[in-house]
Amino acid sequence: MYGIGHIVSMTTVLTSDMRTRQRIYPTPIDEDTIAIFGVSNIKQMADEGYTREIEDIFYKAFLVDFPKDFPIWENKAYLDKPMLAGGDGPIGRYRRWCRQFYDYPENAAAQPTAAPASAPAQPTTALGKLKGWLRTLAQAPAANSNGGSNGHDSNNNDAGLDAHLIDLGPRKPRAVAVTGKFASVGDYFETLERRFDPAAAGDLQAVIQWVLTGDKACAYFAEIKGGSVQRVAGTHPAPTITIEMSAEDYLLMINGELNGARAFSTGRGRLRGPVRLAMKMQRLFPLEAAV
Repeated sequence: MYGIGHIVSMTTVLTSDMRTRQRIYPTPIDEDTIAIFGVSNIKQMADEGYTREIEDIFYKAFLVDFPKDFPIWENKAYLDKPMLAGGDGPIGRYRRWCRQFYDYPENAAAQPTAAPASAPAQPTTALGKLKGWLRTLAQAPAANSNGGSNGHDSNNNDAGLDAHLIDLGPRKPRAVAVTGKFASVGDYFETLERRFDPAAAGDLQAVIQWVLTGDKACAYFAEIKGGSVQRVAGTHPAPTITIEMSAEDYLLMINGELNGARAFSTGRGRLRGPVRLAMKMQRLFPLEAAV
């Protein structure tokens, strides 16, 4: 966030060299109305058609996701001293800086005096009890034997607070789907019909064309219709989607040794047709399916 009217969100997909930037410019009109101007950009990749497809996917997701915050904005209530989480940042300093742009009447009412430490007032509400619990945690010594937690200095109250957060244990490694190894691209195409999943296809009608080049050059297309698939050697006159790649790279990709998104975004492969259908191919023809 820059100032009070410029929000920038940048996304980098490390596995595919995709970079996007969304910019949001909110302009308060009056106490009840705010005008919002949004811009979405994507870095041009090696394949111009592939870039346009990915751009369309990101933009439509942006249009769907961003308005989900509107009900929150419409129902927000100003709190003079909000309870903040560690990632909220210096909200107090930000608010004080923003006051220069508004006719903001200062609250002249005196703040209630805190109860003496020797006789603390007992909280009677759930919010009061929660504040008291958090205050106790912040004042407690860090549980870490080194006197600190998560790299914080032991003199910082955050260290004591971090040390008392619930320990979820070490992060579990993400499960990685184990795919069967294909000895050749020929094995992949020979098992294509047996690996086909009609449930994933539903009422899909499409023709998927493969054009593989290099020493193991070949061409196949699969016609999907009525919950079934037919594989044919050769080229189709009007395929829904065409995948062009060297046979060597395609073998690496189906064996999980080459990231597909990176291959297409860097020009090692070319895609003609809807990217969404290409993304669905792994469900249509599961690589790990028993044949």
